[in-house]
Amino acid sequence: MQKRHVKKRRLKWNRSDRDRTRDEHPKPAPSASKRLSAFYTAGPVIRLGTMQKPAENQHEREDNTGVEGENIQQVRSVGIPHRSTAYTTGNSLRLRGRTDYEFNGGSFKTRNIRVRRASSCENCPDDECVRVTGRLVTRYRVRTSVTLPNVNDYPDLIPCQRRRVRDAINNTLAPHEQEHVTALRTYNGTTRHRFDLTLCRNEFERTIRSRVEIEERSRRAAAEAASNALDPFHVDVDLDCENE
Repeated sequence: MQKRHVKKRRLKWNRSDRDRTRDEHPKPAPSASKRLSAFYTAGPVIRLGTMQKPAENQHEREDNTGVEGENIQQVRSVGIPHRSTAYTTGNSLRLRGRTDYEFNGGSFKTRNIRVRRASSCENCPDDECVRVTGRLVTRYRVRTSVTLPNVNDYPDLIPCQRRRVRDAINNTLAPHEQEHVTALRTYNGTTRHRFDLTLCRNEFERTIRSRVEIEERSRRAAAEAASNALDPFHVDVDLDCENE
């Protein structure tokens, strides 16, 4: 009986000692993974442009508590994406570069909302009429993907012709498609606008969405106009050559 009692006490001491060692030497936290940067190289398909989430402003806070007991929901949504393609065609070998792009339509949310009772709203009674103030933050991003021809698409070329075609793709066509990407990226950015609205409570979200759509159309039109201004563009490849 005495031996059994001593063993139990020893096991209890060993377990306590192991716990104390673990507390004094905690395992290090795993390091954060590193994100690879975007790159651009000529080839059959080149994808450019990644969307990264910007750090939130520490001074921005969400507040949907109104005055006089009135509350209204924060608005958080995204606009309608728009996808299209910009083509570039060369004359001699019908070299074709393609830049696909998609605008996110604007990802938006309201912040720091304050709500007060109001009157004289159209199409709703006074108990549904409110004055809403706050900020509207909209984030615009475009995704791009460039596709270039490959010299292997022309298997009947002799070596000197292949060199000329490869040079035209890498040094003329690829930089031109990069110019399209740069023009389209003028759509990117974040806007912040204060608003002061007097309206029916159920019209708030529709009104905010309408403001984003108007701004988004303007940004998208400007970016596409800058891209379209780069064309027409022609790549002439002289295939009159002889192998050394």
